[in-house]
Amino acid sequence: LRVIVNCCRVQAQQPRYKDGAEKKAILVEAEKRANEELAFFREKGDRRGEAMMLLCGAEAMLESRRIPEGRRGNKKRQEARAAAKRALDTFAELGDAANQVKAHFVLATASLALNDPGEALAFAEGGLALARQEPDRRQEARALHLCAVAISNGPTVKDALDKGLRYEQEALGIQRKLGTPGPLAWQ
Repeated sequence: LRVIVNCCRVQAQQPRYKDGAEKKAILVEAEKRANEELAFFREKGDRRGEAMMLLCGAEAMLESRRIPEGRRGNKKRQEARAAAKRALDTFAELGDAANQVKAHFVLATASLALNDPGEALAFAEGGLALARQEPDRRQEARALHLCAVAISNGPTVKDALDKGLRYEQEALGIQRKLGTPGPLAWQ
């Protein structure tokens, strides 16, 4: 189900959907689908499924917020952050480190959308610490990139910029070792 919701998000990013209203409709449908499945998983008592749908819904909300016509405001951003936080807490209780990393990424993205780069960096670094314990180096590279993005949105002191550059260079090194094509590296 997470893949289906993510497919809707990818579909909305296709060049043929130049109209913001079309993109928004696709993303709203993804959010709606995640919420429908959330109710199903709650009814079944499947906590992992519930957490995944909370995370998917948060991602769809944040993605639709990037579209100017969406004007979803801070209320939806805060709602997305709260849903992602609940998902993170559930994944932590279940000991699901891989999904904790994903939840950290969504929380960092939500914090950036709420113009809180300090909190975004904290979530990104939390995701980085977990990603370094996992065998999937792509997650580590994504976490490093997100750390650099959070730093670039924060105060522009030289030490912070140097740290952000180091994060980005390390992420790029991992992507090169993995042989990831440039355009796919940060998806």
